[in-house]
Amino acid sequence: MRLATLAAVVATGVVALGGTATVATPPARQVLAHRPVAESMFSPADVVAMQMFNPHDGVGVAGLPPLSCQRPCLGGPPGAAYVVVTEDGGRNWRATGRVPADFGPFFPSSEMAFQSQSAGYLQSGTTIYTDNGGRTWLHVEVPGVATALSLEGRSLWVASDICPPGQLAPALCPSDLLVYRLGHLRPTLALPVPDTDHQAHRYVRATTMAASLLDRLGPSSAVVEEGSEGLPSSIMVTADSGHHWQVVDDPCEGLAPSGLIAPSPGHWLLLCELAGGMEQGNVRLYGSTDSGRRWRLLDAANEQHTSLGNLGDGLAYDLALSGNGRVVWLLGVAGGVGASTDGGRHWDWAKIETSEADLATAGATGAWLPVPYWDLYRTINGTGWTKVGRPPL
Repeated sequence: MRLATLAAVVATGVVALGGTATVATPPARQVLAHRPVAESMFSPADVVAMQMFNPHDGVGVAGLPPLSCQRPCLGGPPGAAYVVVTEDGGRNWRATGRVPADFGPFFPSSEMAFQSQSAGYLQSGTTIYTDNGGRTWLHVEVPGVATALSLEGRSLWVASDICPPGQLAPALCPSDLLVYRLGHLRPTLALPVPDTDHQAHRYVRATTMAASLLDRLGPSSAVVEEGSEGLPSSIMVTADSGHHWQVVDDPCEGLAPSGLIAPSPGHWLLLCELAGGMEQGNVRLYGSTDSGRRWRLLDAANEQHTSLGNLGDGLAYDLALSGNGRVVWLLGVAGGVGASTDGGRHWDWAKIETSEADLATAGATGAWLPVPYWDLYRTINGTGWTKVGRPPL
């Protein structure tokens, strides 16, 4: 998840902010969705996005391919979307509810965050909540334009761009961090993400962009970034649910921070990218052992050459971490999943299809990758991938 931009790398400092968002929101309303009957079972290839709670049990969103869609139909909008559950590691999926029609298409890039197979959130423009497996839904009140969704324990965070009337470019607007209790439809906290460019317009930032959530580190801590590809950016961390922010060093230098993971407390890996062409570009991976105060370059490549490591110059959908923190995965936009077991210094690549869907992880080194209307891939050891329900690749 992501956060971005500033006019230059800012020296370490602390900004204390408070207050609440004042943007009016419509009242919550209930949306009824009938439990599907005829289409109650789905194949692994129909899963658009998923989340696993252990190596066996998980929840996902599945869709029936549109009539015009011939496999592969990567990322194509489904005609209807359903909440589905698995109890055998993804081989079989059973529908428990339907996503409301007015929610809109559920894409692989849409967000989902479930606490159990029956209770959780979906976000794709609007944010909705169910506590009965998708049989009924409630709209969650989100001021502004929601850009990220994260659930840790019983604490839900939503990042949202807050724009003044008439502003049609949310990326140029300030952002709020909204904090909700599980199941509550209104935020208990709505705190602005700090803008270190104090000379900018009261609403629209002249030299910075909206904030993006890079990574949730725990129930009350996260790393965010303000910026945009090709422009200077800022990286900030909070340890108290957004009440205070600390600016840390940003090594990207004109590239956009596009992914961050924390294999262990204080140990961060940061992916920086600048798109070129043909799903390639300038790519760097940095590591820090002191929570972003200092960085070390681990991999670097561009379209002309590789200067360090074997990460390559391919752009990535996602940077993900195994349950035990020992395997790092990179999902390539052009296909292929890279796996590193030495903190990002060396990568082994599996030649499989990818999509914008996040990896679902469970167990020490287990992960699942849905490629909608094509296949569902799974790894048990972190490096070898199989098609679910089929012989190993």
